[in-house]
Amino acid sequence: MNNYSNIPPSKKSLMNNIINLMIIACVDGKVSEEEQSLINQIAQSYGLSEEEFAQCGQKCNECLQSNQFPIEVPESDDAKVGFIRNLVATMMIDGNISDEERQLIEAIAERFGFKAKEVVDYLIKSINEEIQKPEEIQEPGEKTSIAERIQQGKAALLRNDVATAFDHLMEAALADKEGFILLLELLSVEKRLYQLTLQQVEKMKALAEKGYVVAQYALGRYHQVRRPEKDSVDTALTLFNNAAKAGLPDAMAARALMMIRGLLGEIDQEAYYEELKAAFDKGSHLAGYHLYKAAVVGKDGFNADPQGVVDNIKEWLGDKESEDISEISPVYYEILALAYSALNEIDKATEYYSKCVRMGRTDLYSDYVIATCYDDNFEPIDENQLLKALENGIEMGDPYCYVLRADLYEKRFDEITDEKEQETLSAKIAQDLKTAAEMGEGGALVEYGFHSYLGDYGFEENNETAWNCFVKATEMNMAKAWTMIDEMIEEDVMPCERPSSEFLNFSRLMSVRLGDDELLPVLIYNYYKGTMRQFQDEIKKYYLPRYEALSDEVKTDFFGTRFIAIIKADGTADLVEFDLETEDFEELPKFIDADSLNALRTEQLTNLGKEMDLDGRLTAWVDGNRKIQGNMILTLEDEQGQPMSFDDLAELKAIVTSLGATVGGVFYDEFPDDDSRYDSQV
Repeated sequence: MNNYSNIPPSKKSLMNNIINLMIIACVDGKVSEEEQSLINQIAQSYGLSEEEFAQCGQKCNECLQSNQFPIEVPESDDAKVGFIRNLVATMMIDGNISDEERQLIEAIAERFGFKAKEVVDYLIKSINEEIQKPEEIQEPGEKTSIAERIQQGKAALLRNDVATAFDHLMEAALADKEGFILLLELLSVEKRLYQLTLQQVEKMKALAEKGYVVAQYALGRYHQVRRPEKDSVDTALTLFNNAAKAGLPDAMAARALMMIRGLLGEIDQEAYYEELKAAFDKGSHLAGYHLYKAAVVGKDGFNADPQGVVDNIKEWLGDKESEDISEISPVYYEILALAYSALNEIDKATEYYSKCVRMGRTDLYSDYVIATCYDDNFEPIDENQLLKALENGIEMGDPYCYVLRADLYEKRFDEITDEKEQETLSAKIAQDLKTAAEMGEGGALVEYGFHSYLGDYGFEENNETAWNCFVKATEMNMAKAWTMIDEMIEEDVMPCERPSSEFLNFSRLMSVRLGDDELLPVLIYNYYKGTMRQFQDEIKKYYLPRYEALSDEVKTDFFGTRFIAIIKADGTADLVEFDLETEDFEELPKFIDADSLNALRTEQLTNLGKEMDLDGRLTAWVDGNRKIQGNMILTLEDEQGQPMSFDDLAELKAIVTSLGATVGGVFYDEFPDDDSRYDSQV
């Protein structure tokens, strides 16, 4: 998947707008010279070259020939009006609409069967009225121009005053391109969404219902990240679909993130990549961030290539490394900082983290602190210097600085014995983690829950608090939270009715999906047992290779349960959990529908056992009342001829494969998972 694009996303977005206009003009197969001229004039106003305009025409022809369009031509009258409204809003993004743009929109409105002039007049008037009604954020009678809103919103964004920035930029984004870009920048950082007020959410709802694409996207992001309602995932998907159809690429990127986080069902990395790449090609900085980050660290199907990412972004930026967030998104500087950190070029990483902080990304100040105040073993170089840096970050509003300061307090807690001082530090740790959690820092919730679970650092042991913290952190896509949910269920210390084994397995899947390999052996174990059938394609494709790459020691440490194999007459095999040291040999015949078994010891089995250096003799058991045909059971035998089960599942799979059989499934109905007795509970 490692490939990059050197065309700036903003240019691609403009070219995509022209392609869409060309396709709309071709709906009925008739494109007048006047329409061609109008589209050409709009392209020139966008700053597109003749070559780029020709590329747009070529792409339009390809779409028409393949009958696959990047937009959907609406069918109902309501959908047509909404489509034209979004088109008008797009044309008015610089504050007004040119005569050429208006003529083209009227031509499209007429083609849709409307009275063109009346419809366009109404929509322009409606949009202007909406722009001039900022009742939630200004006193009656007070009027603020769009330019002033952009200036005030930008200033608020630079000082990380998210609520104020949102108020101004939400209004400005309805009519101005710069306001639109800045609002998307605000929404790209998920922690910021935790600072929005309920009043602002209601404002988003009202505008989204009126058909404003940017408001639909904003509300979708709120539901995607905060998930305030039971059906928030469905709501977010619907909103993103609407915004994506209207041509907003960030909506496609957000939809792709729902895919890779498992919110839309079984993960498909290829589909995720294609969706994200398409969004990036259309100008989405959100998509660019996740594509480049995956290529830096090597995840989601990418091989780690930090130098390739640096080279690509540097080539694109050229000598235009502006710190104006209206011109260049700081996400690219963040990626450069991350890449240079991976390359161990700390000075350059620090330089770009500093740029990000100056551009309003104060949530990255903690990354700057880590790069400058910690050694390679993540030990503070100078505790006093570190504490001062963290206090600066806290003042700027970076929630992770609270977590780092809590870690520093924990270190001091370990070094003192005075109970009063420990009590003071404990209160500070709790307060810092609580504050960071309220700001949307999932790591803070995990740490607070962990301390409540263990009862360490002066925390009162409280499983209810721990459980609630972990559940909340799972909503912030924290892998460790899912790991701890699994542990609390396994230890049977939840403060609620025990969840089903299905939920338990799902928690393991989510932990591994999000990057924590601690539960990877457990997940694979349950996959082999057949209790993860609904996710078997995803597990087999992405997580089984990760498991196979683990050391034999790690695998053996987990798989202590014993197994046997059922070799079927059709050349397939089932791996069965059955410990012959603790379970009755008399139970084995029923696996092949027999009353009794006879041992089958052949030279081929003996040679295979020697070749694989097995601890016992490899033996096949067949129906005692029939000829040697049909199904058989594979076990080991000790020196006394007593059957033994295998204690290494990977080893058993290799033996079955060597015999020419294919593992087709796993029996578990006869000997169910210990947790299956809870399946009837919620």
